Amino acid sequence: MSALAKQLLEKAQIEPPPLQPPQTSMDVTIGRLRQKYSGLIPSLSSSSSSSLPTSATRYGPSENQQQLSPEDLAGFERLSNVQICSTCQGKGTCRQQFHHYHVDVDCDHCGGEGTILKETAESSIQKAKDLKTNATALFKQQKYHQADALFKEGIDAIMSFRVGKDANGLRRALLLNRAACALKLQQWQAGLEHCTLVLKKAPNNVKALWRMSVALEGLQEIERAMVCLTQMLAQEATHTRGIAALERLRALVAATKVEEEQKEDCNGSSSTNVESID
Repeated sequence: MSALAKQLLEKAQIEPPPLQPPQTSMDVTIGRLRQKYSGLIPSLSSSSSSSLPTSATRYGPSENQQQLSPEDLAGFERLSNVQICSTCQGKGTCRQQFHHYHVDVDCDHCGGEGTILKETAESSIQKAKDLKTNATALFKQQKYHQADALFKEGIDAIMSFRVGKDANGLRRALLLNRAACALKLQQWQAGLEHCTLVLKKAPNNVKALWRMSVALEGLQEIERAMVCLTQMLAQEATHTRGIAALERLRALVAATKVEEEQKEDCNGSSSTNVESID
């Protein structure tokens, strides 16, 4: 067989290419949109894939994939720490009524931004520590009202992070400091309540027992104050102020009993000297 015959035979055995269906205008439009927006979905490397939102990773690979820059990664990280304000529903304003008018004012919760930053446990604890430092400075300046307000703000900052050694210890210290402010302001009931919260978690806390005894003495509950002092001295027998306070309260109770007995004697003798009346 000649070479020409072989070439003709090979050409005859080649299958014709499959016919492509004609593209409609819809197919052309979809193709253009895919080509236009395929490059807008970046791909992450294996080390940074967790930084993208899950909605961005659902799409398959595209021809124009590109790696995220450090600025993009930082932006995604900041975005993951933001949540929509639940008070204004992201609007940034809340409607308030003034007489017969309704006025949109900036949301107090988010400051008009519509979003708020999510705080981690570490950032909340650090915020509470900073508030505690500022409040302690105000306490030393005898600005007890302002100091108490900052101590309370510090407690509110870690209210959702009670679990953990750092959070529990810091919350206990803030409550004790609020009790100290209350005692300085002679707000005996408030001081008693703060110390009670501490003693629920730490029944033998010396500072809480001491400040509770002072609050109880201010409320004229001498016997309960003596019980607190006795319990405190069982934990710290060398507490000089506690020893002096307990001796003073014991002397006060003894003097009160003597005075009551003298009153009873006077009342009894006067009743026997009264003449009977027909």
